[in-house]
Amino acid sequence: MPTENRSSNTEMVSVPRDKLQAWQERFSKAQIFRESSEVQALLSQPSDQHQGEPVALPAKRPRRMNDQRDDAYDNGWNNCLDEIAKLGPLYTRPEPAVQQEPVARLRCYQSAIGPKVEVIKFTAQVFKPGREVDVYIHADPGEVERLQFELSEARAIANGQTSLRKEEAEDWAKERDTLRAQLAEVYGLLRDLGVEPDDVSDMYSGVAKDAERYRLLRERMLVSDFPPPHPDWSIPSEIESKRIDELCDAALSASAEPELNP
Repeated sequence: MPTENRSSNTEMVSVPRDKLQAWQERFSKAQIFRESSEVQALLSQPSDQHQGEPVALPAKRPRRMNDQRDDAYDNGWNNCLDEIAKLGPLYTRPEPAVQQEPVARLRCYQSAIGPKVEVIKFTAQVFKPGREVDVYIHADPGEVERLQFELSEARAIANGQTSLRKEEAEDWAKERDTLRAQLAEVYGLLRDLGVEPDDVSDMYSGVAKDAERYRLLRERMLVSDFPPPHPDWSIPSEIESKRIDELCDAALSASAEPELNP
């Protein structure tokens, strides 16, 4: 039995471009960044432009030996085909573009009077006296591919982050609507009891201020007969409130008495 010789387990298949585009969008929406980047890199690669098979030239005409005019026509046709054949194989599509040799090499250096640029190599066909030529640096194909991949990867991550932020914003909006509905329900119950929500807010603010004032007084005043605190520190007892009011009044009265000069 003949043994099949395979140099690699990887088989190349052709996939329609629209299918790859659909997969890339699905991966991006699902935040599968690695697969999305790989598919995007495939989409970013330019398709190989092959020249295909060379075209076949028409057949030459045989000599007919019956008419001088026909023979001249046939000879001209055959001579034309011979000249075309000297050009080598002919194709219907152009050859893929390749990086050409640089037209010049420049050296930049710092002189005593400032930066200088010197032409150290050039082609005589390009540089002629009085002619100005733009000089370009050809990009490394590997560098271009790397940058294209990094750009596609960054776009995939940005798309994923945008989708994530959109989902978070939707969750926050739902939570906001839920809290608003709960607050409206509480306000409705208060109104059913004959209490306005603003009145409840004012009452709570007043109690909170009083409780805080009593706690501060307790920390700063040393009074032996100070009444015991209420079990709930946020609600002062009646005895405690009365005693604190008496102490405050006494302090205010003492501060209001005029001082006598000796």
